This record gives sequence, C-alpha cells and structure tokens, in this order.
Amino acid sequence: MILIKRLGRMRINNRKRLESCSLFKCPKCGSLVIRPTGEGNRLTACSQSCSQLGIRRKSYRKNVIISGYEYVYMPEHPNAMKSGYVGKHRLVLENKLGRFLKNNEVAHHVNENKLDNSPENIELMSFSEHSRLHAKEKWEERGGFVKIQSVE
Repeated sequence: MILIKRLGRMRINNRKRLESCSLFKCPKCGSLVIRPTGEGNRLTACSQSCSQLGIRRKSYRKNVIISGYEYVYMPEHPNAMKSGYVGKHRLVLENKLGRFLKNNEVAHHVNENKLDNSPENIELMSFSEHSRLHAKEKWEERGGFVKIQSVE
C-alpha cells in the first residue's frame, strides 16, 4: 500500500491500545484507507477481495461439458456463470448476431444435438418461445390427452 500521510496515534478497529496510524492508498483499486502504519507497509491491498482482483484462482479447463453442453472459460464475459464459464452455443450465436444475448433469450439447437455448435444449427428464441416449442414436442410425443377407459 502507498503511504499518503502519517496520522499519529489512535485507536482503530476496536483495539484496546493506541497505535501509530497512517492514511494509505490501495494500489489495486485506488481507495484511501486508514491502517496501523506497520500493517499498511506490509499489506499489498486494502482488503482480501481486492488483493485477489485479476488473479485466476483454482485450476480451470479451457473447455468443459456440463449437462451435455460445451462451455468455454471466459470469466470476463458479462453473461459468464459464477465459475467463469459461458455456453459455447451462446458465444456462437452472439458472434452471429454481433451483440450479447439478453437474459430472456435462448440459443436453440435446431437439430437438438447439444454439441453441434455450428452457426447454421443455432437460432435465437425467447425463453417463452423455446419452452412452448419443447412442450409441444413432448405433447405430440405422448400422443395428446390420455383417455381413461372403464373396464367392464
């Protein structure tokens, strides 16, 4: 942390003793914080979460398959999951459209092969259209209404 000004002795963070404190500037986020002088000289950032900014944690794979769909590791993408992965089918559709997908938009696989991410196979649908399409397919697969007949 970058020392800005020495403030003198004071109580900080409900500690019992008076400590020599200083005003520091965080090199990662630029915020100003008051810390005990020795502590501020030793620290590299204002908080633990700030010190982890820009660092890739955990081991990761570039491509993974989750629930039959291929995902790509892109933590900087605005629609990335918490783990940093984005559906490849969504990325292909975004490239095709030239914009990011909205929350209510779905990338539908026309041939229903989840791993076929070719641009011709992926079309844009709203969430409600997509649900309606698959509900209709299930309905036709079951044969419509189920008739109950009495046995005599």
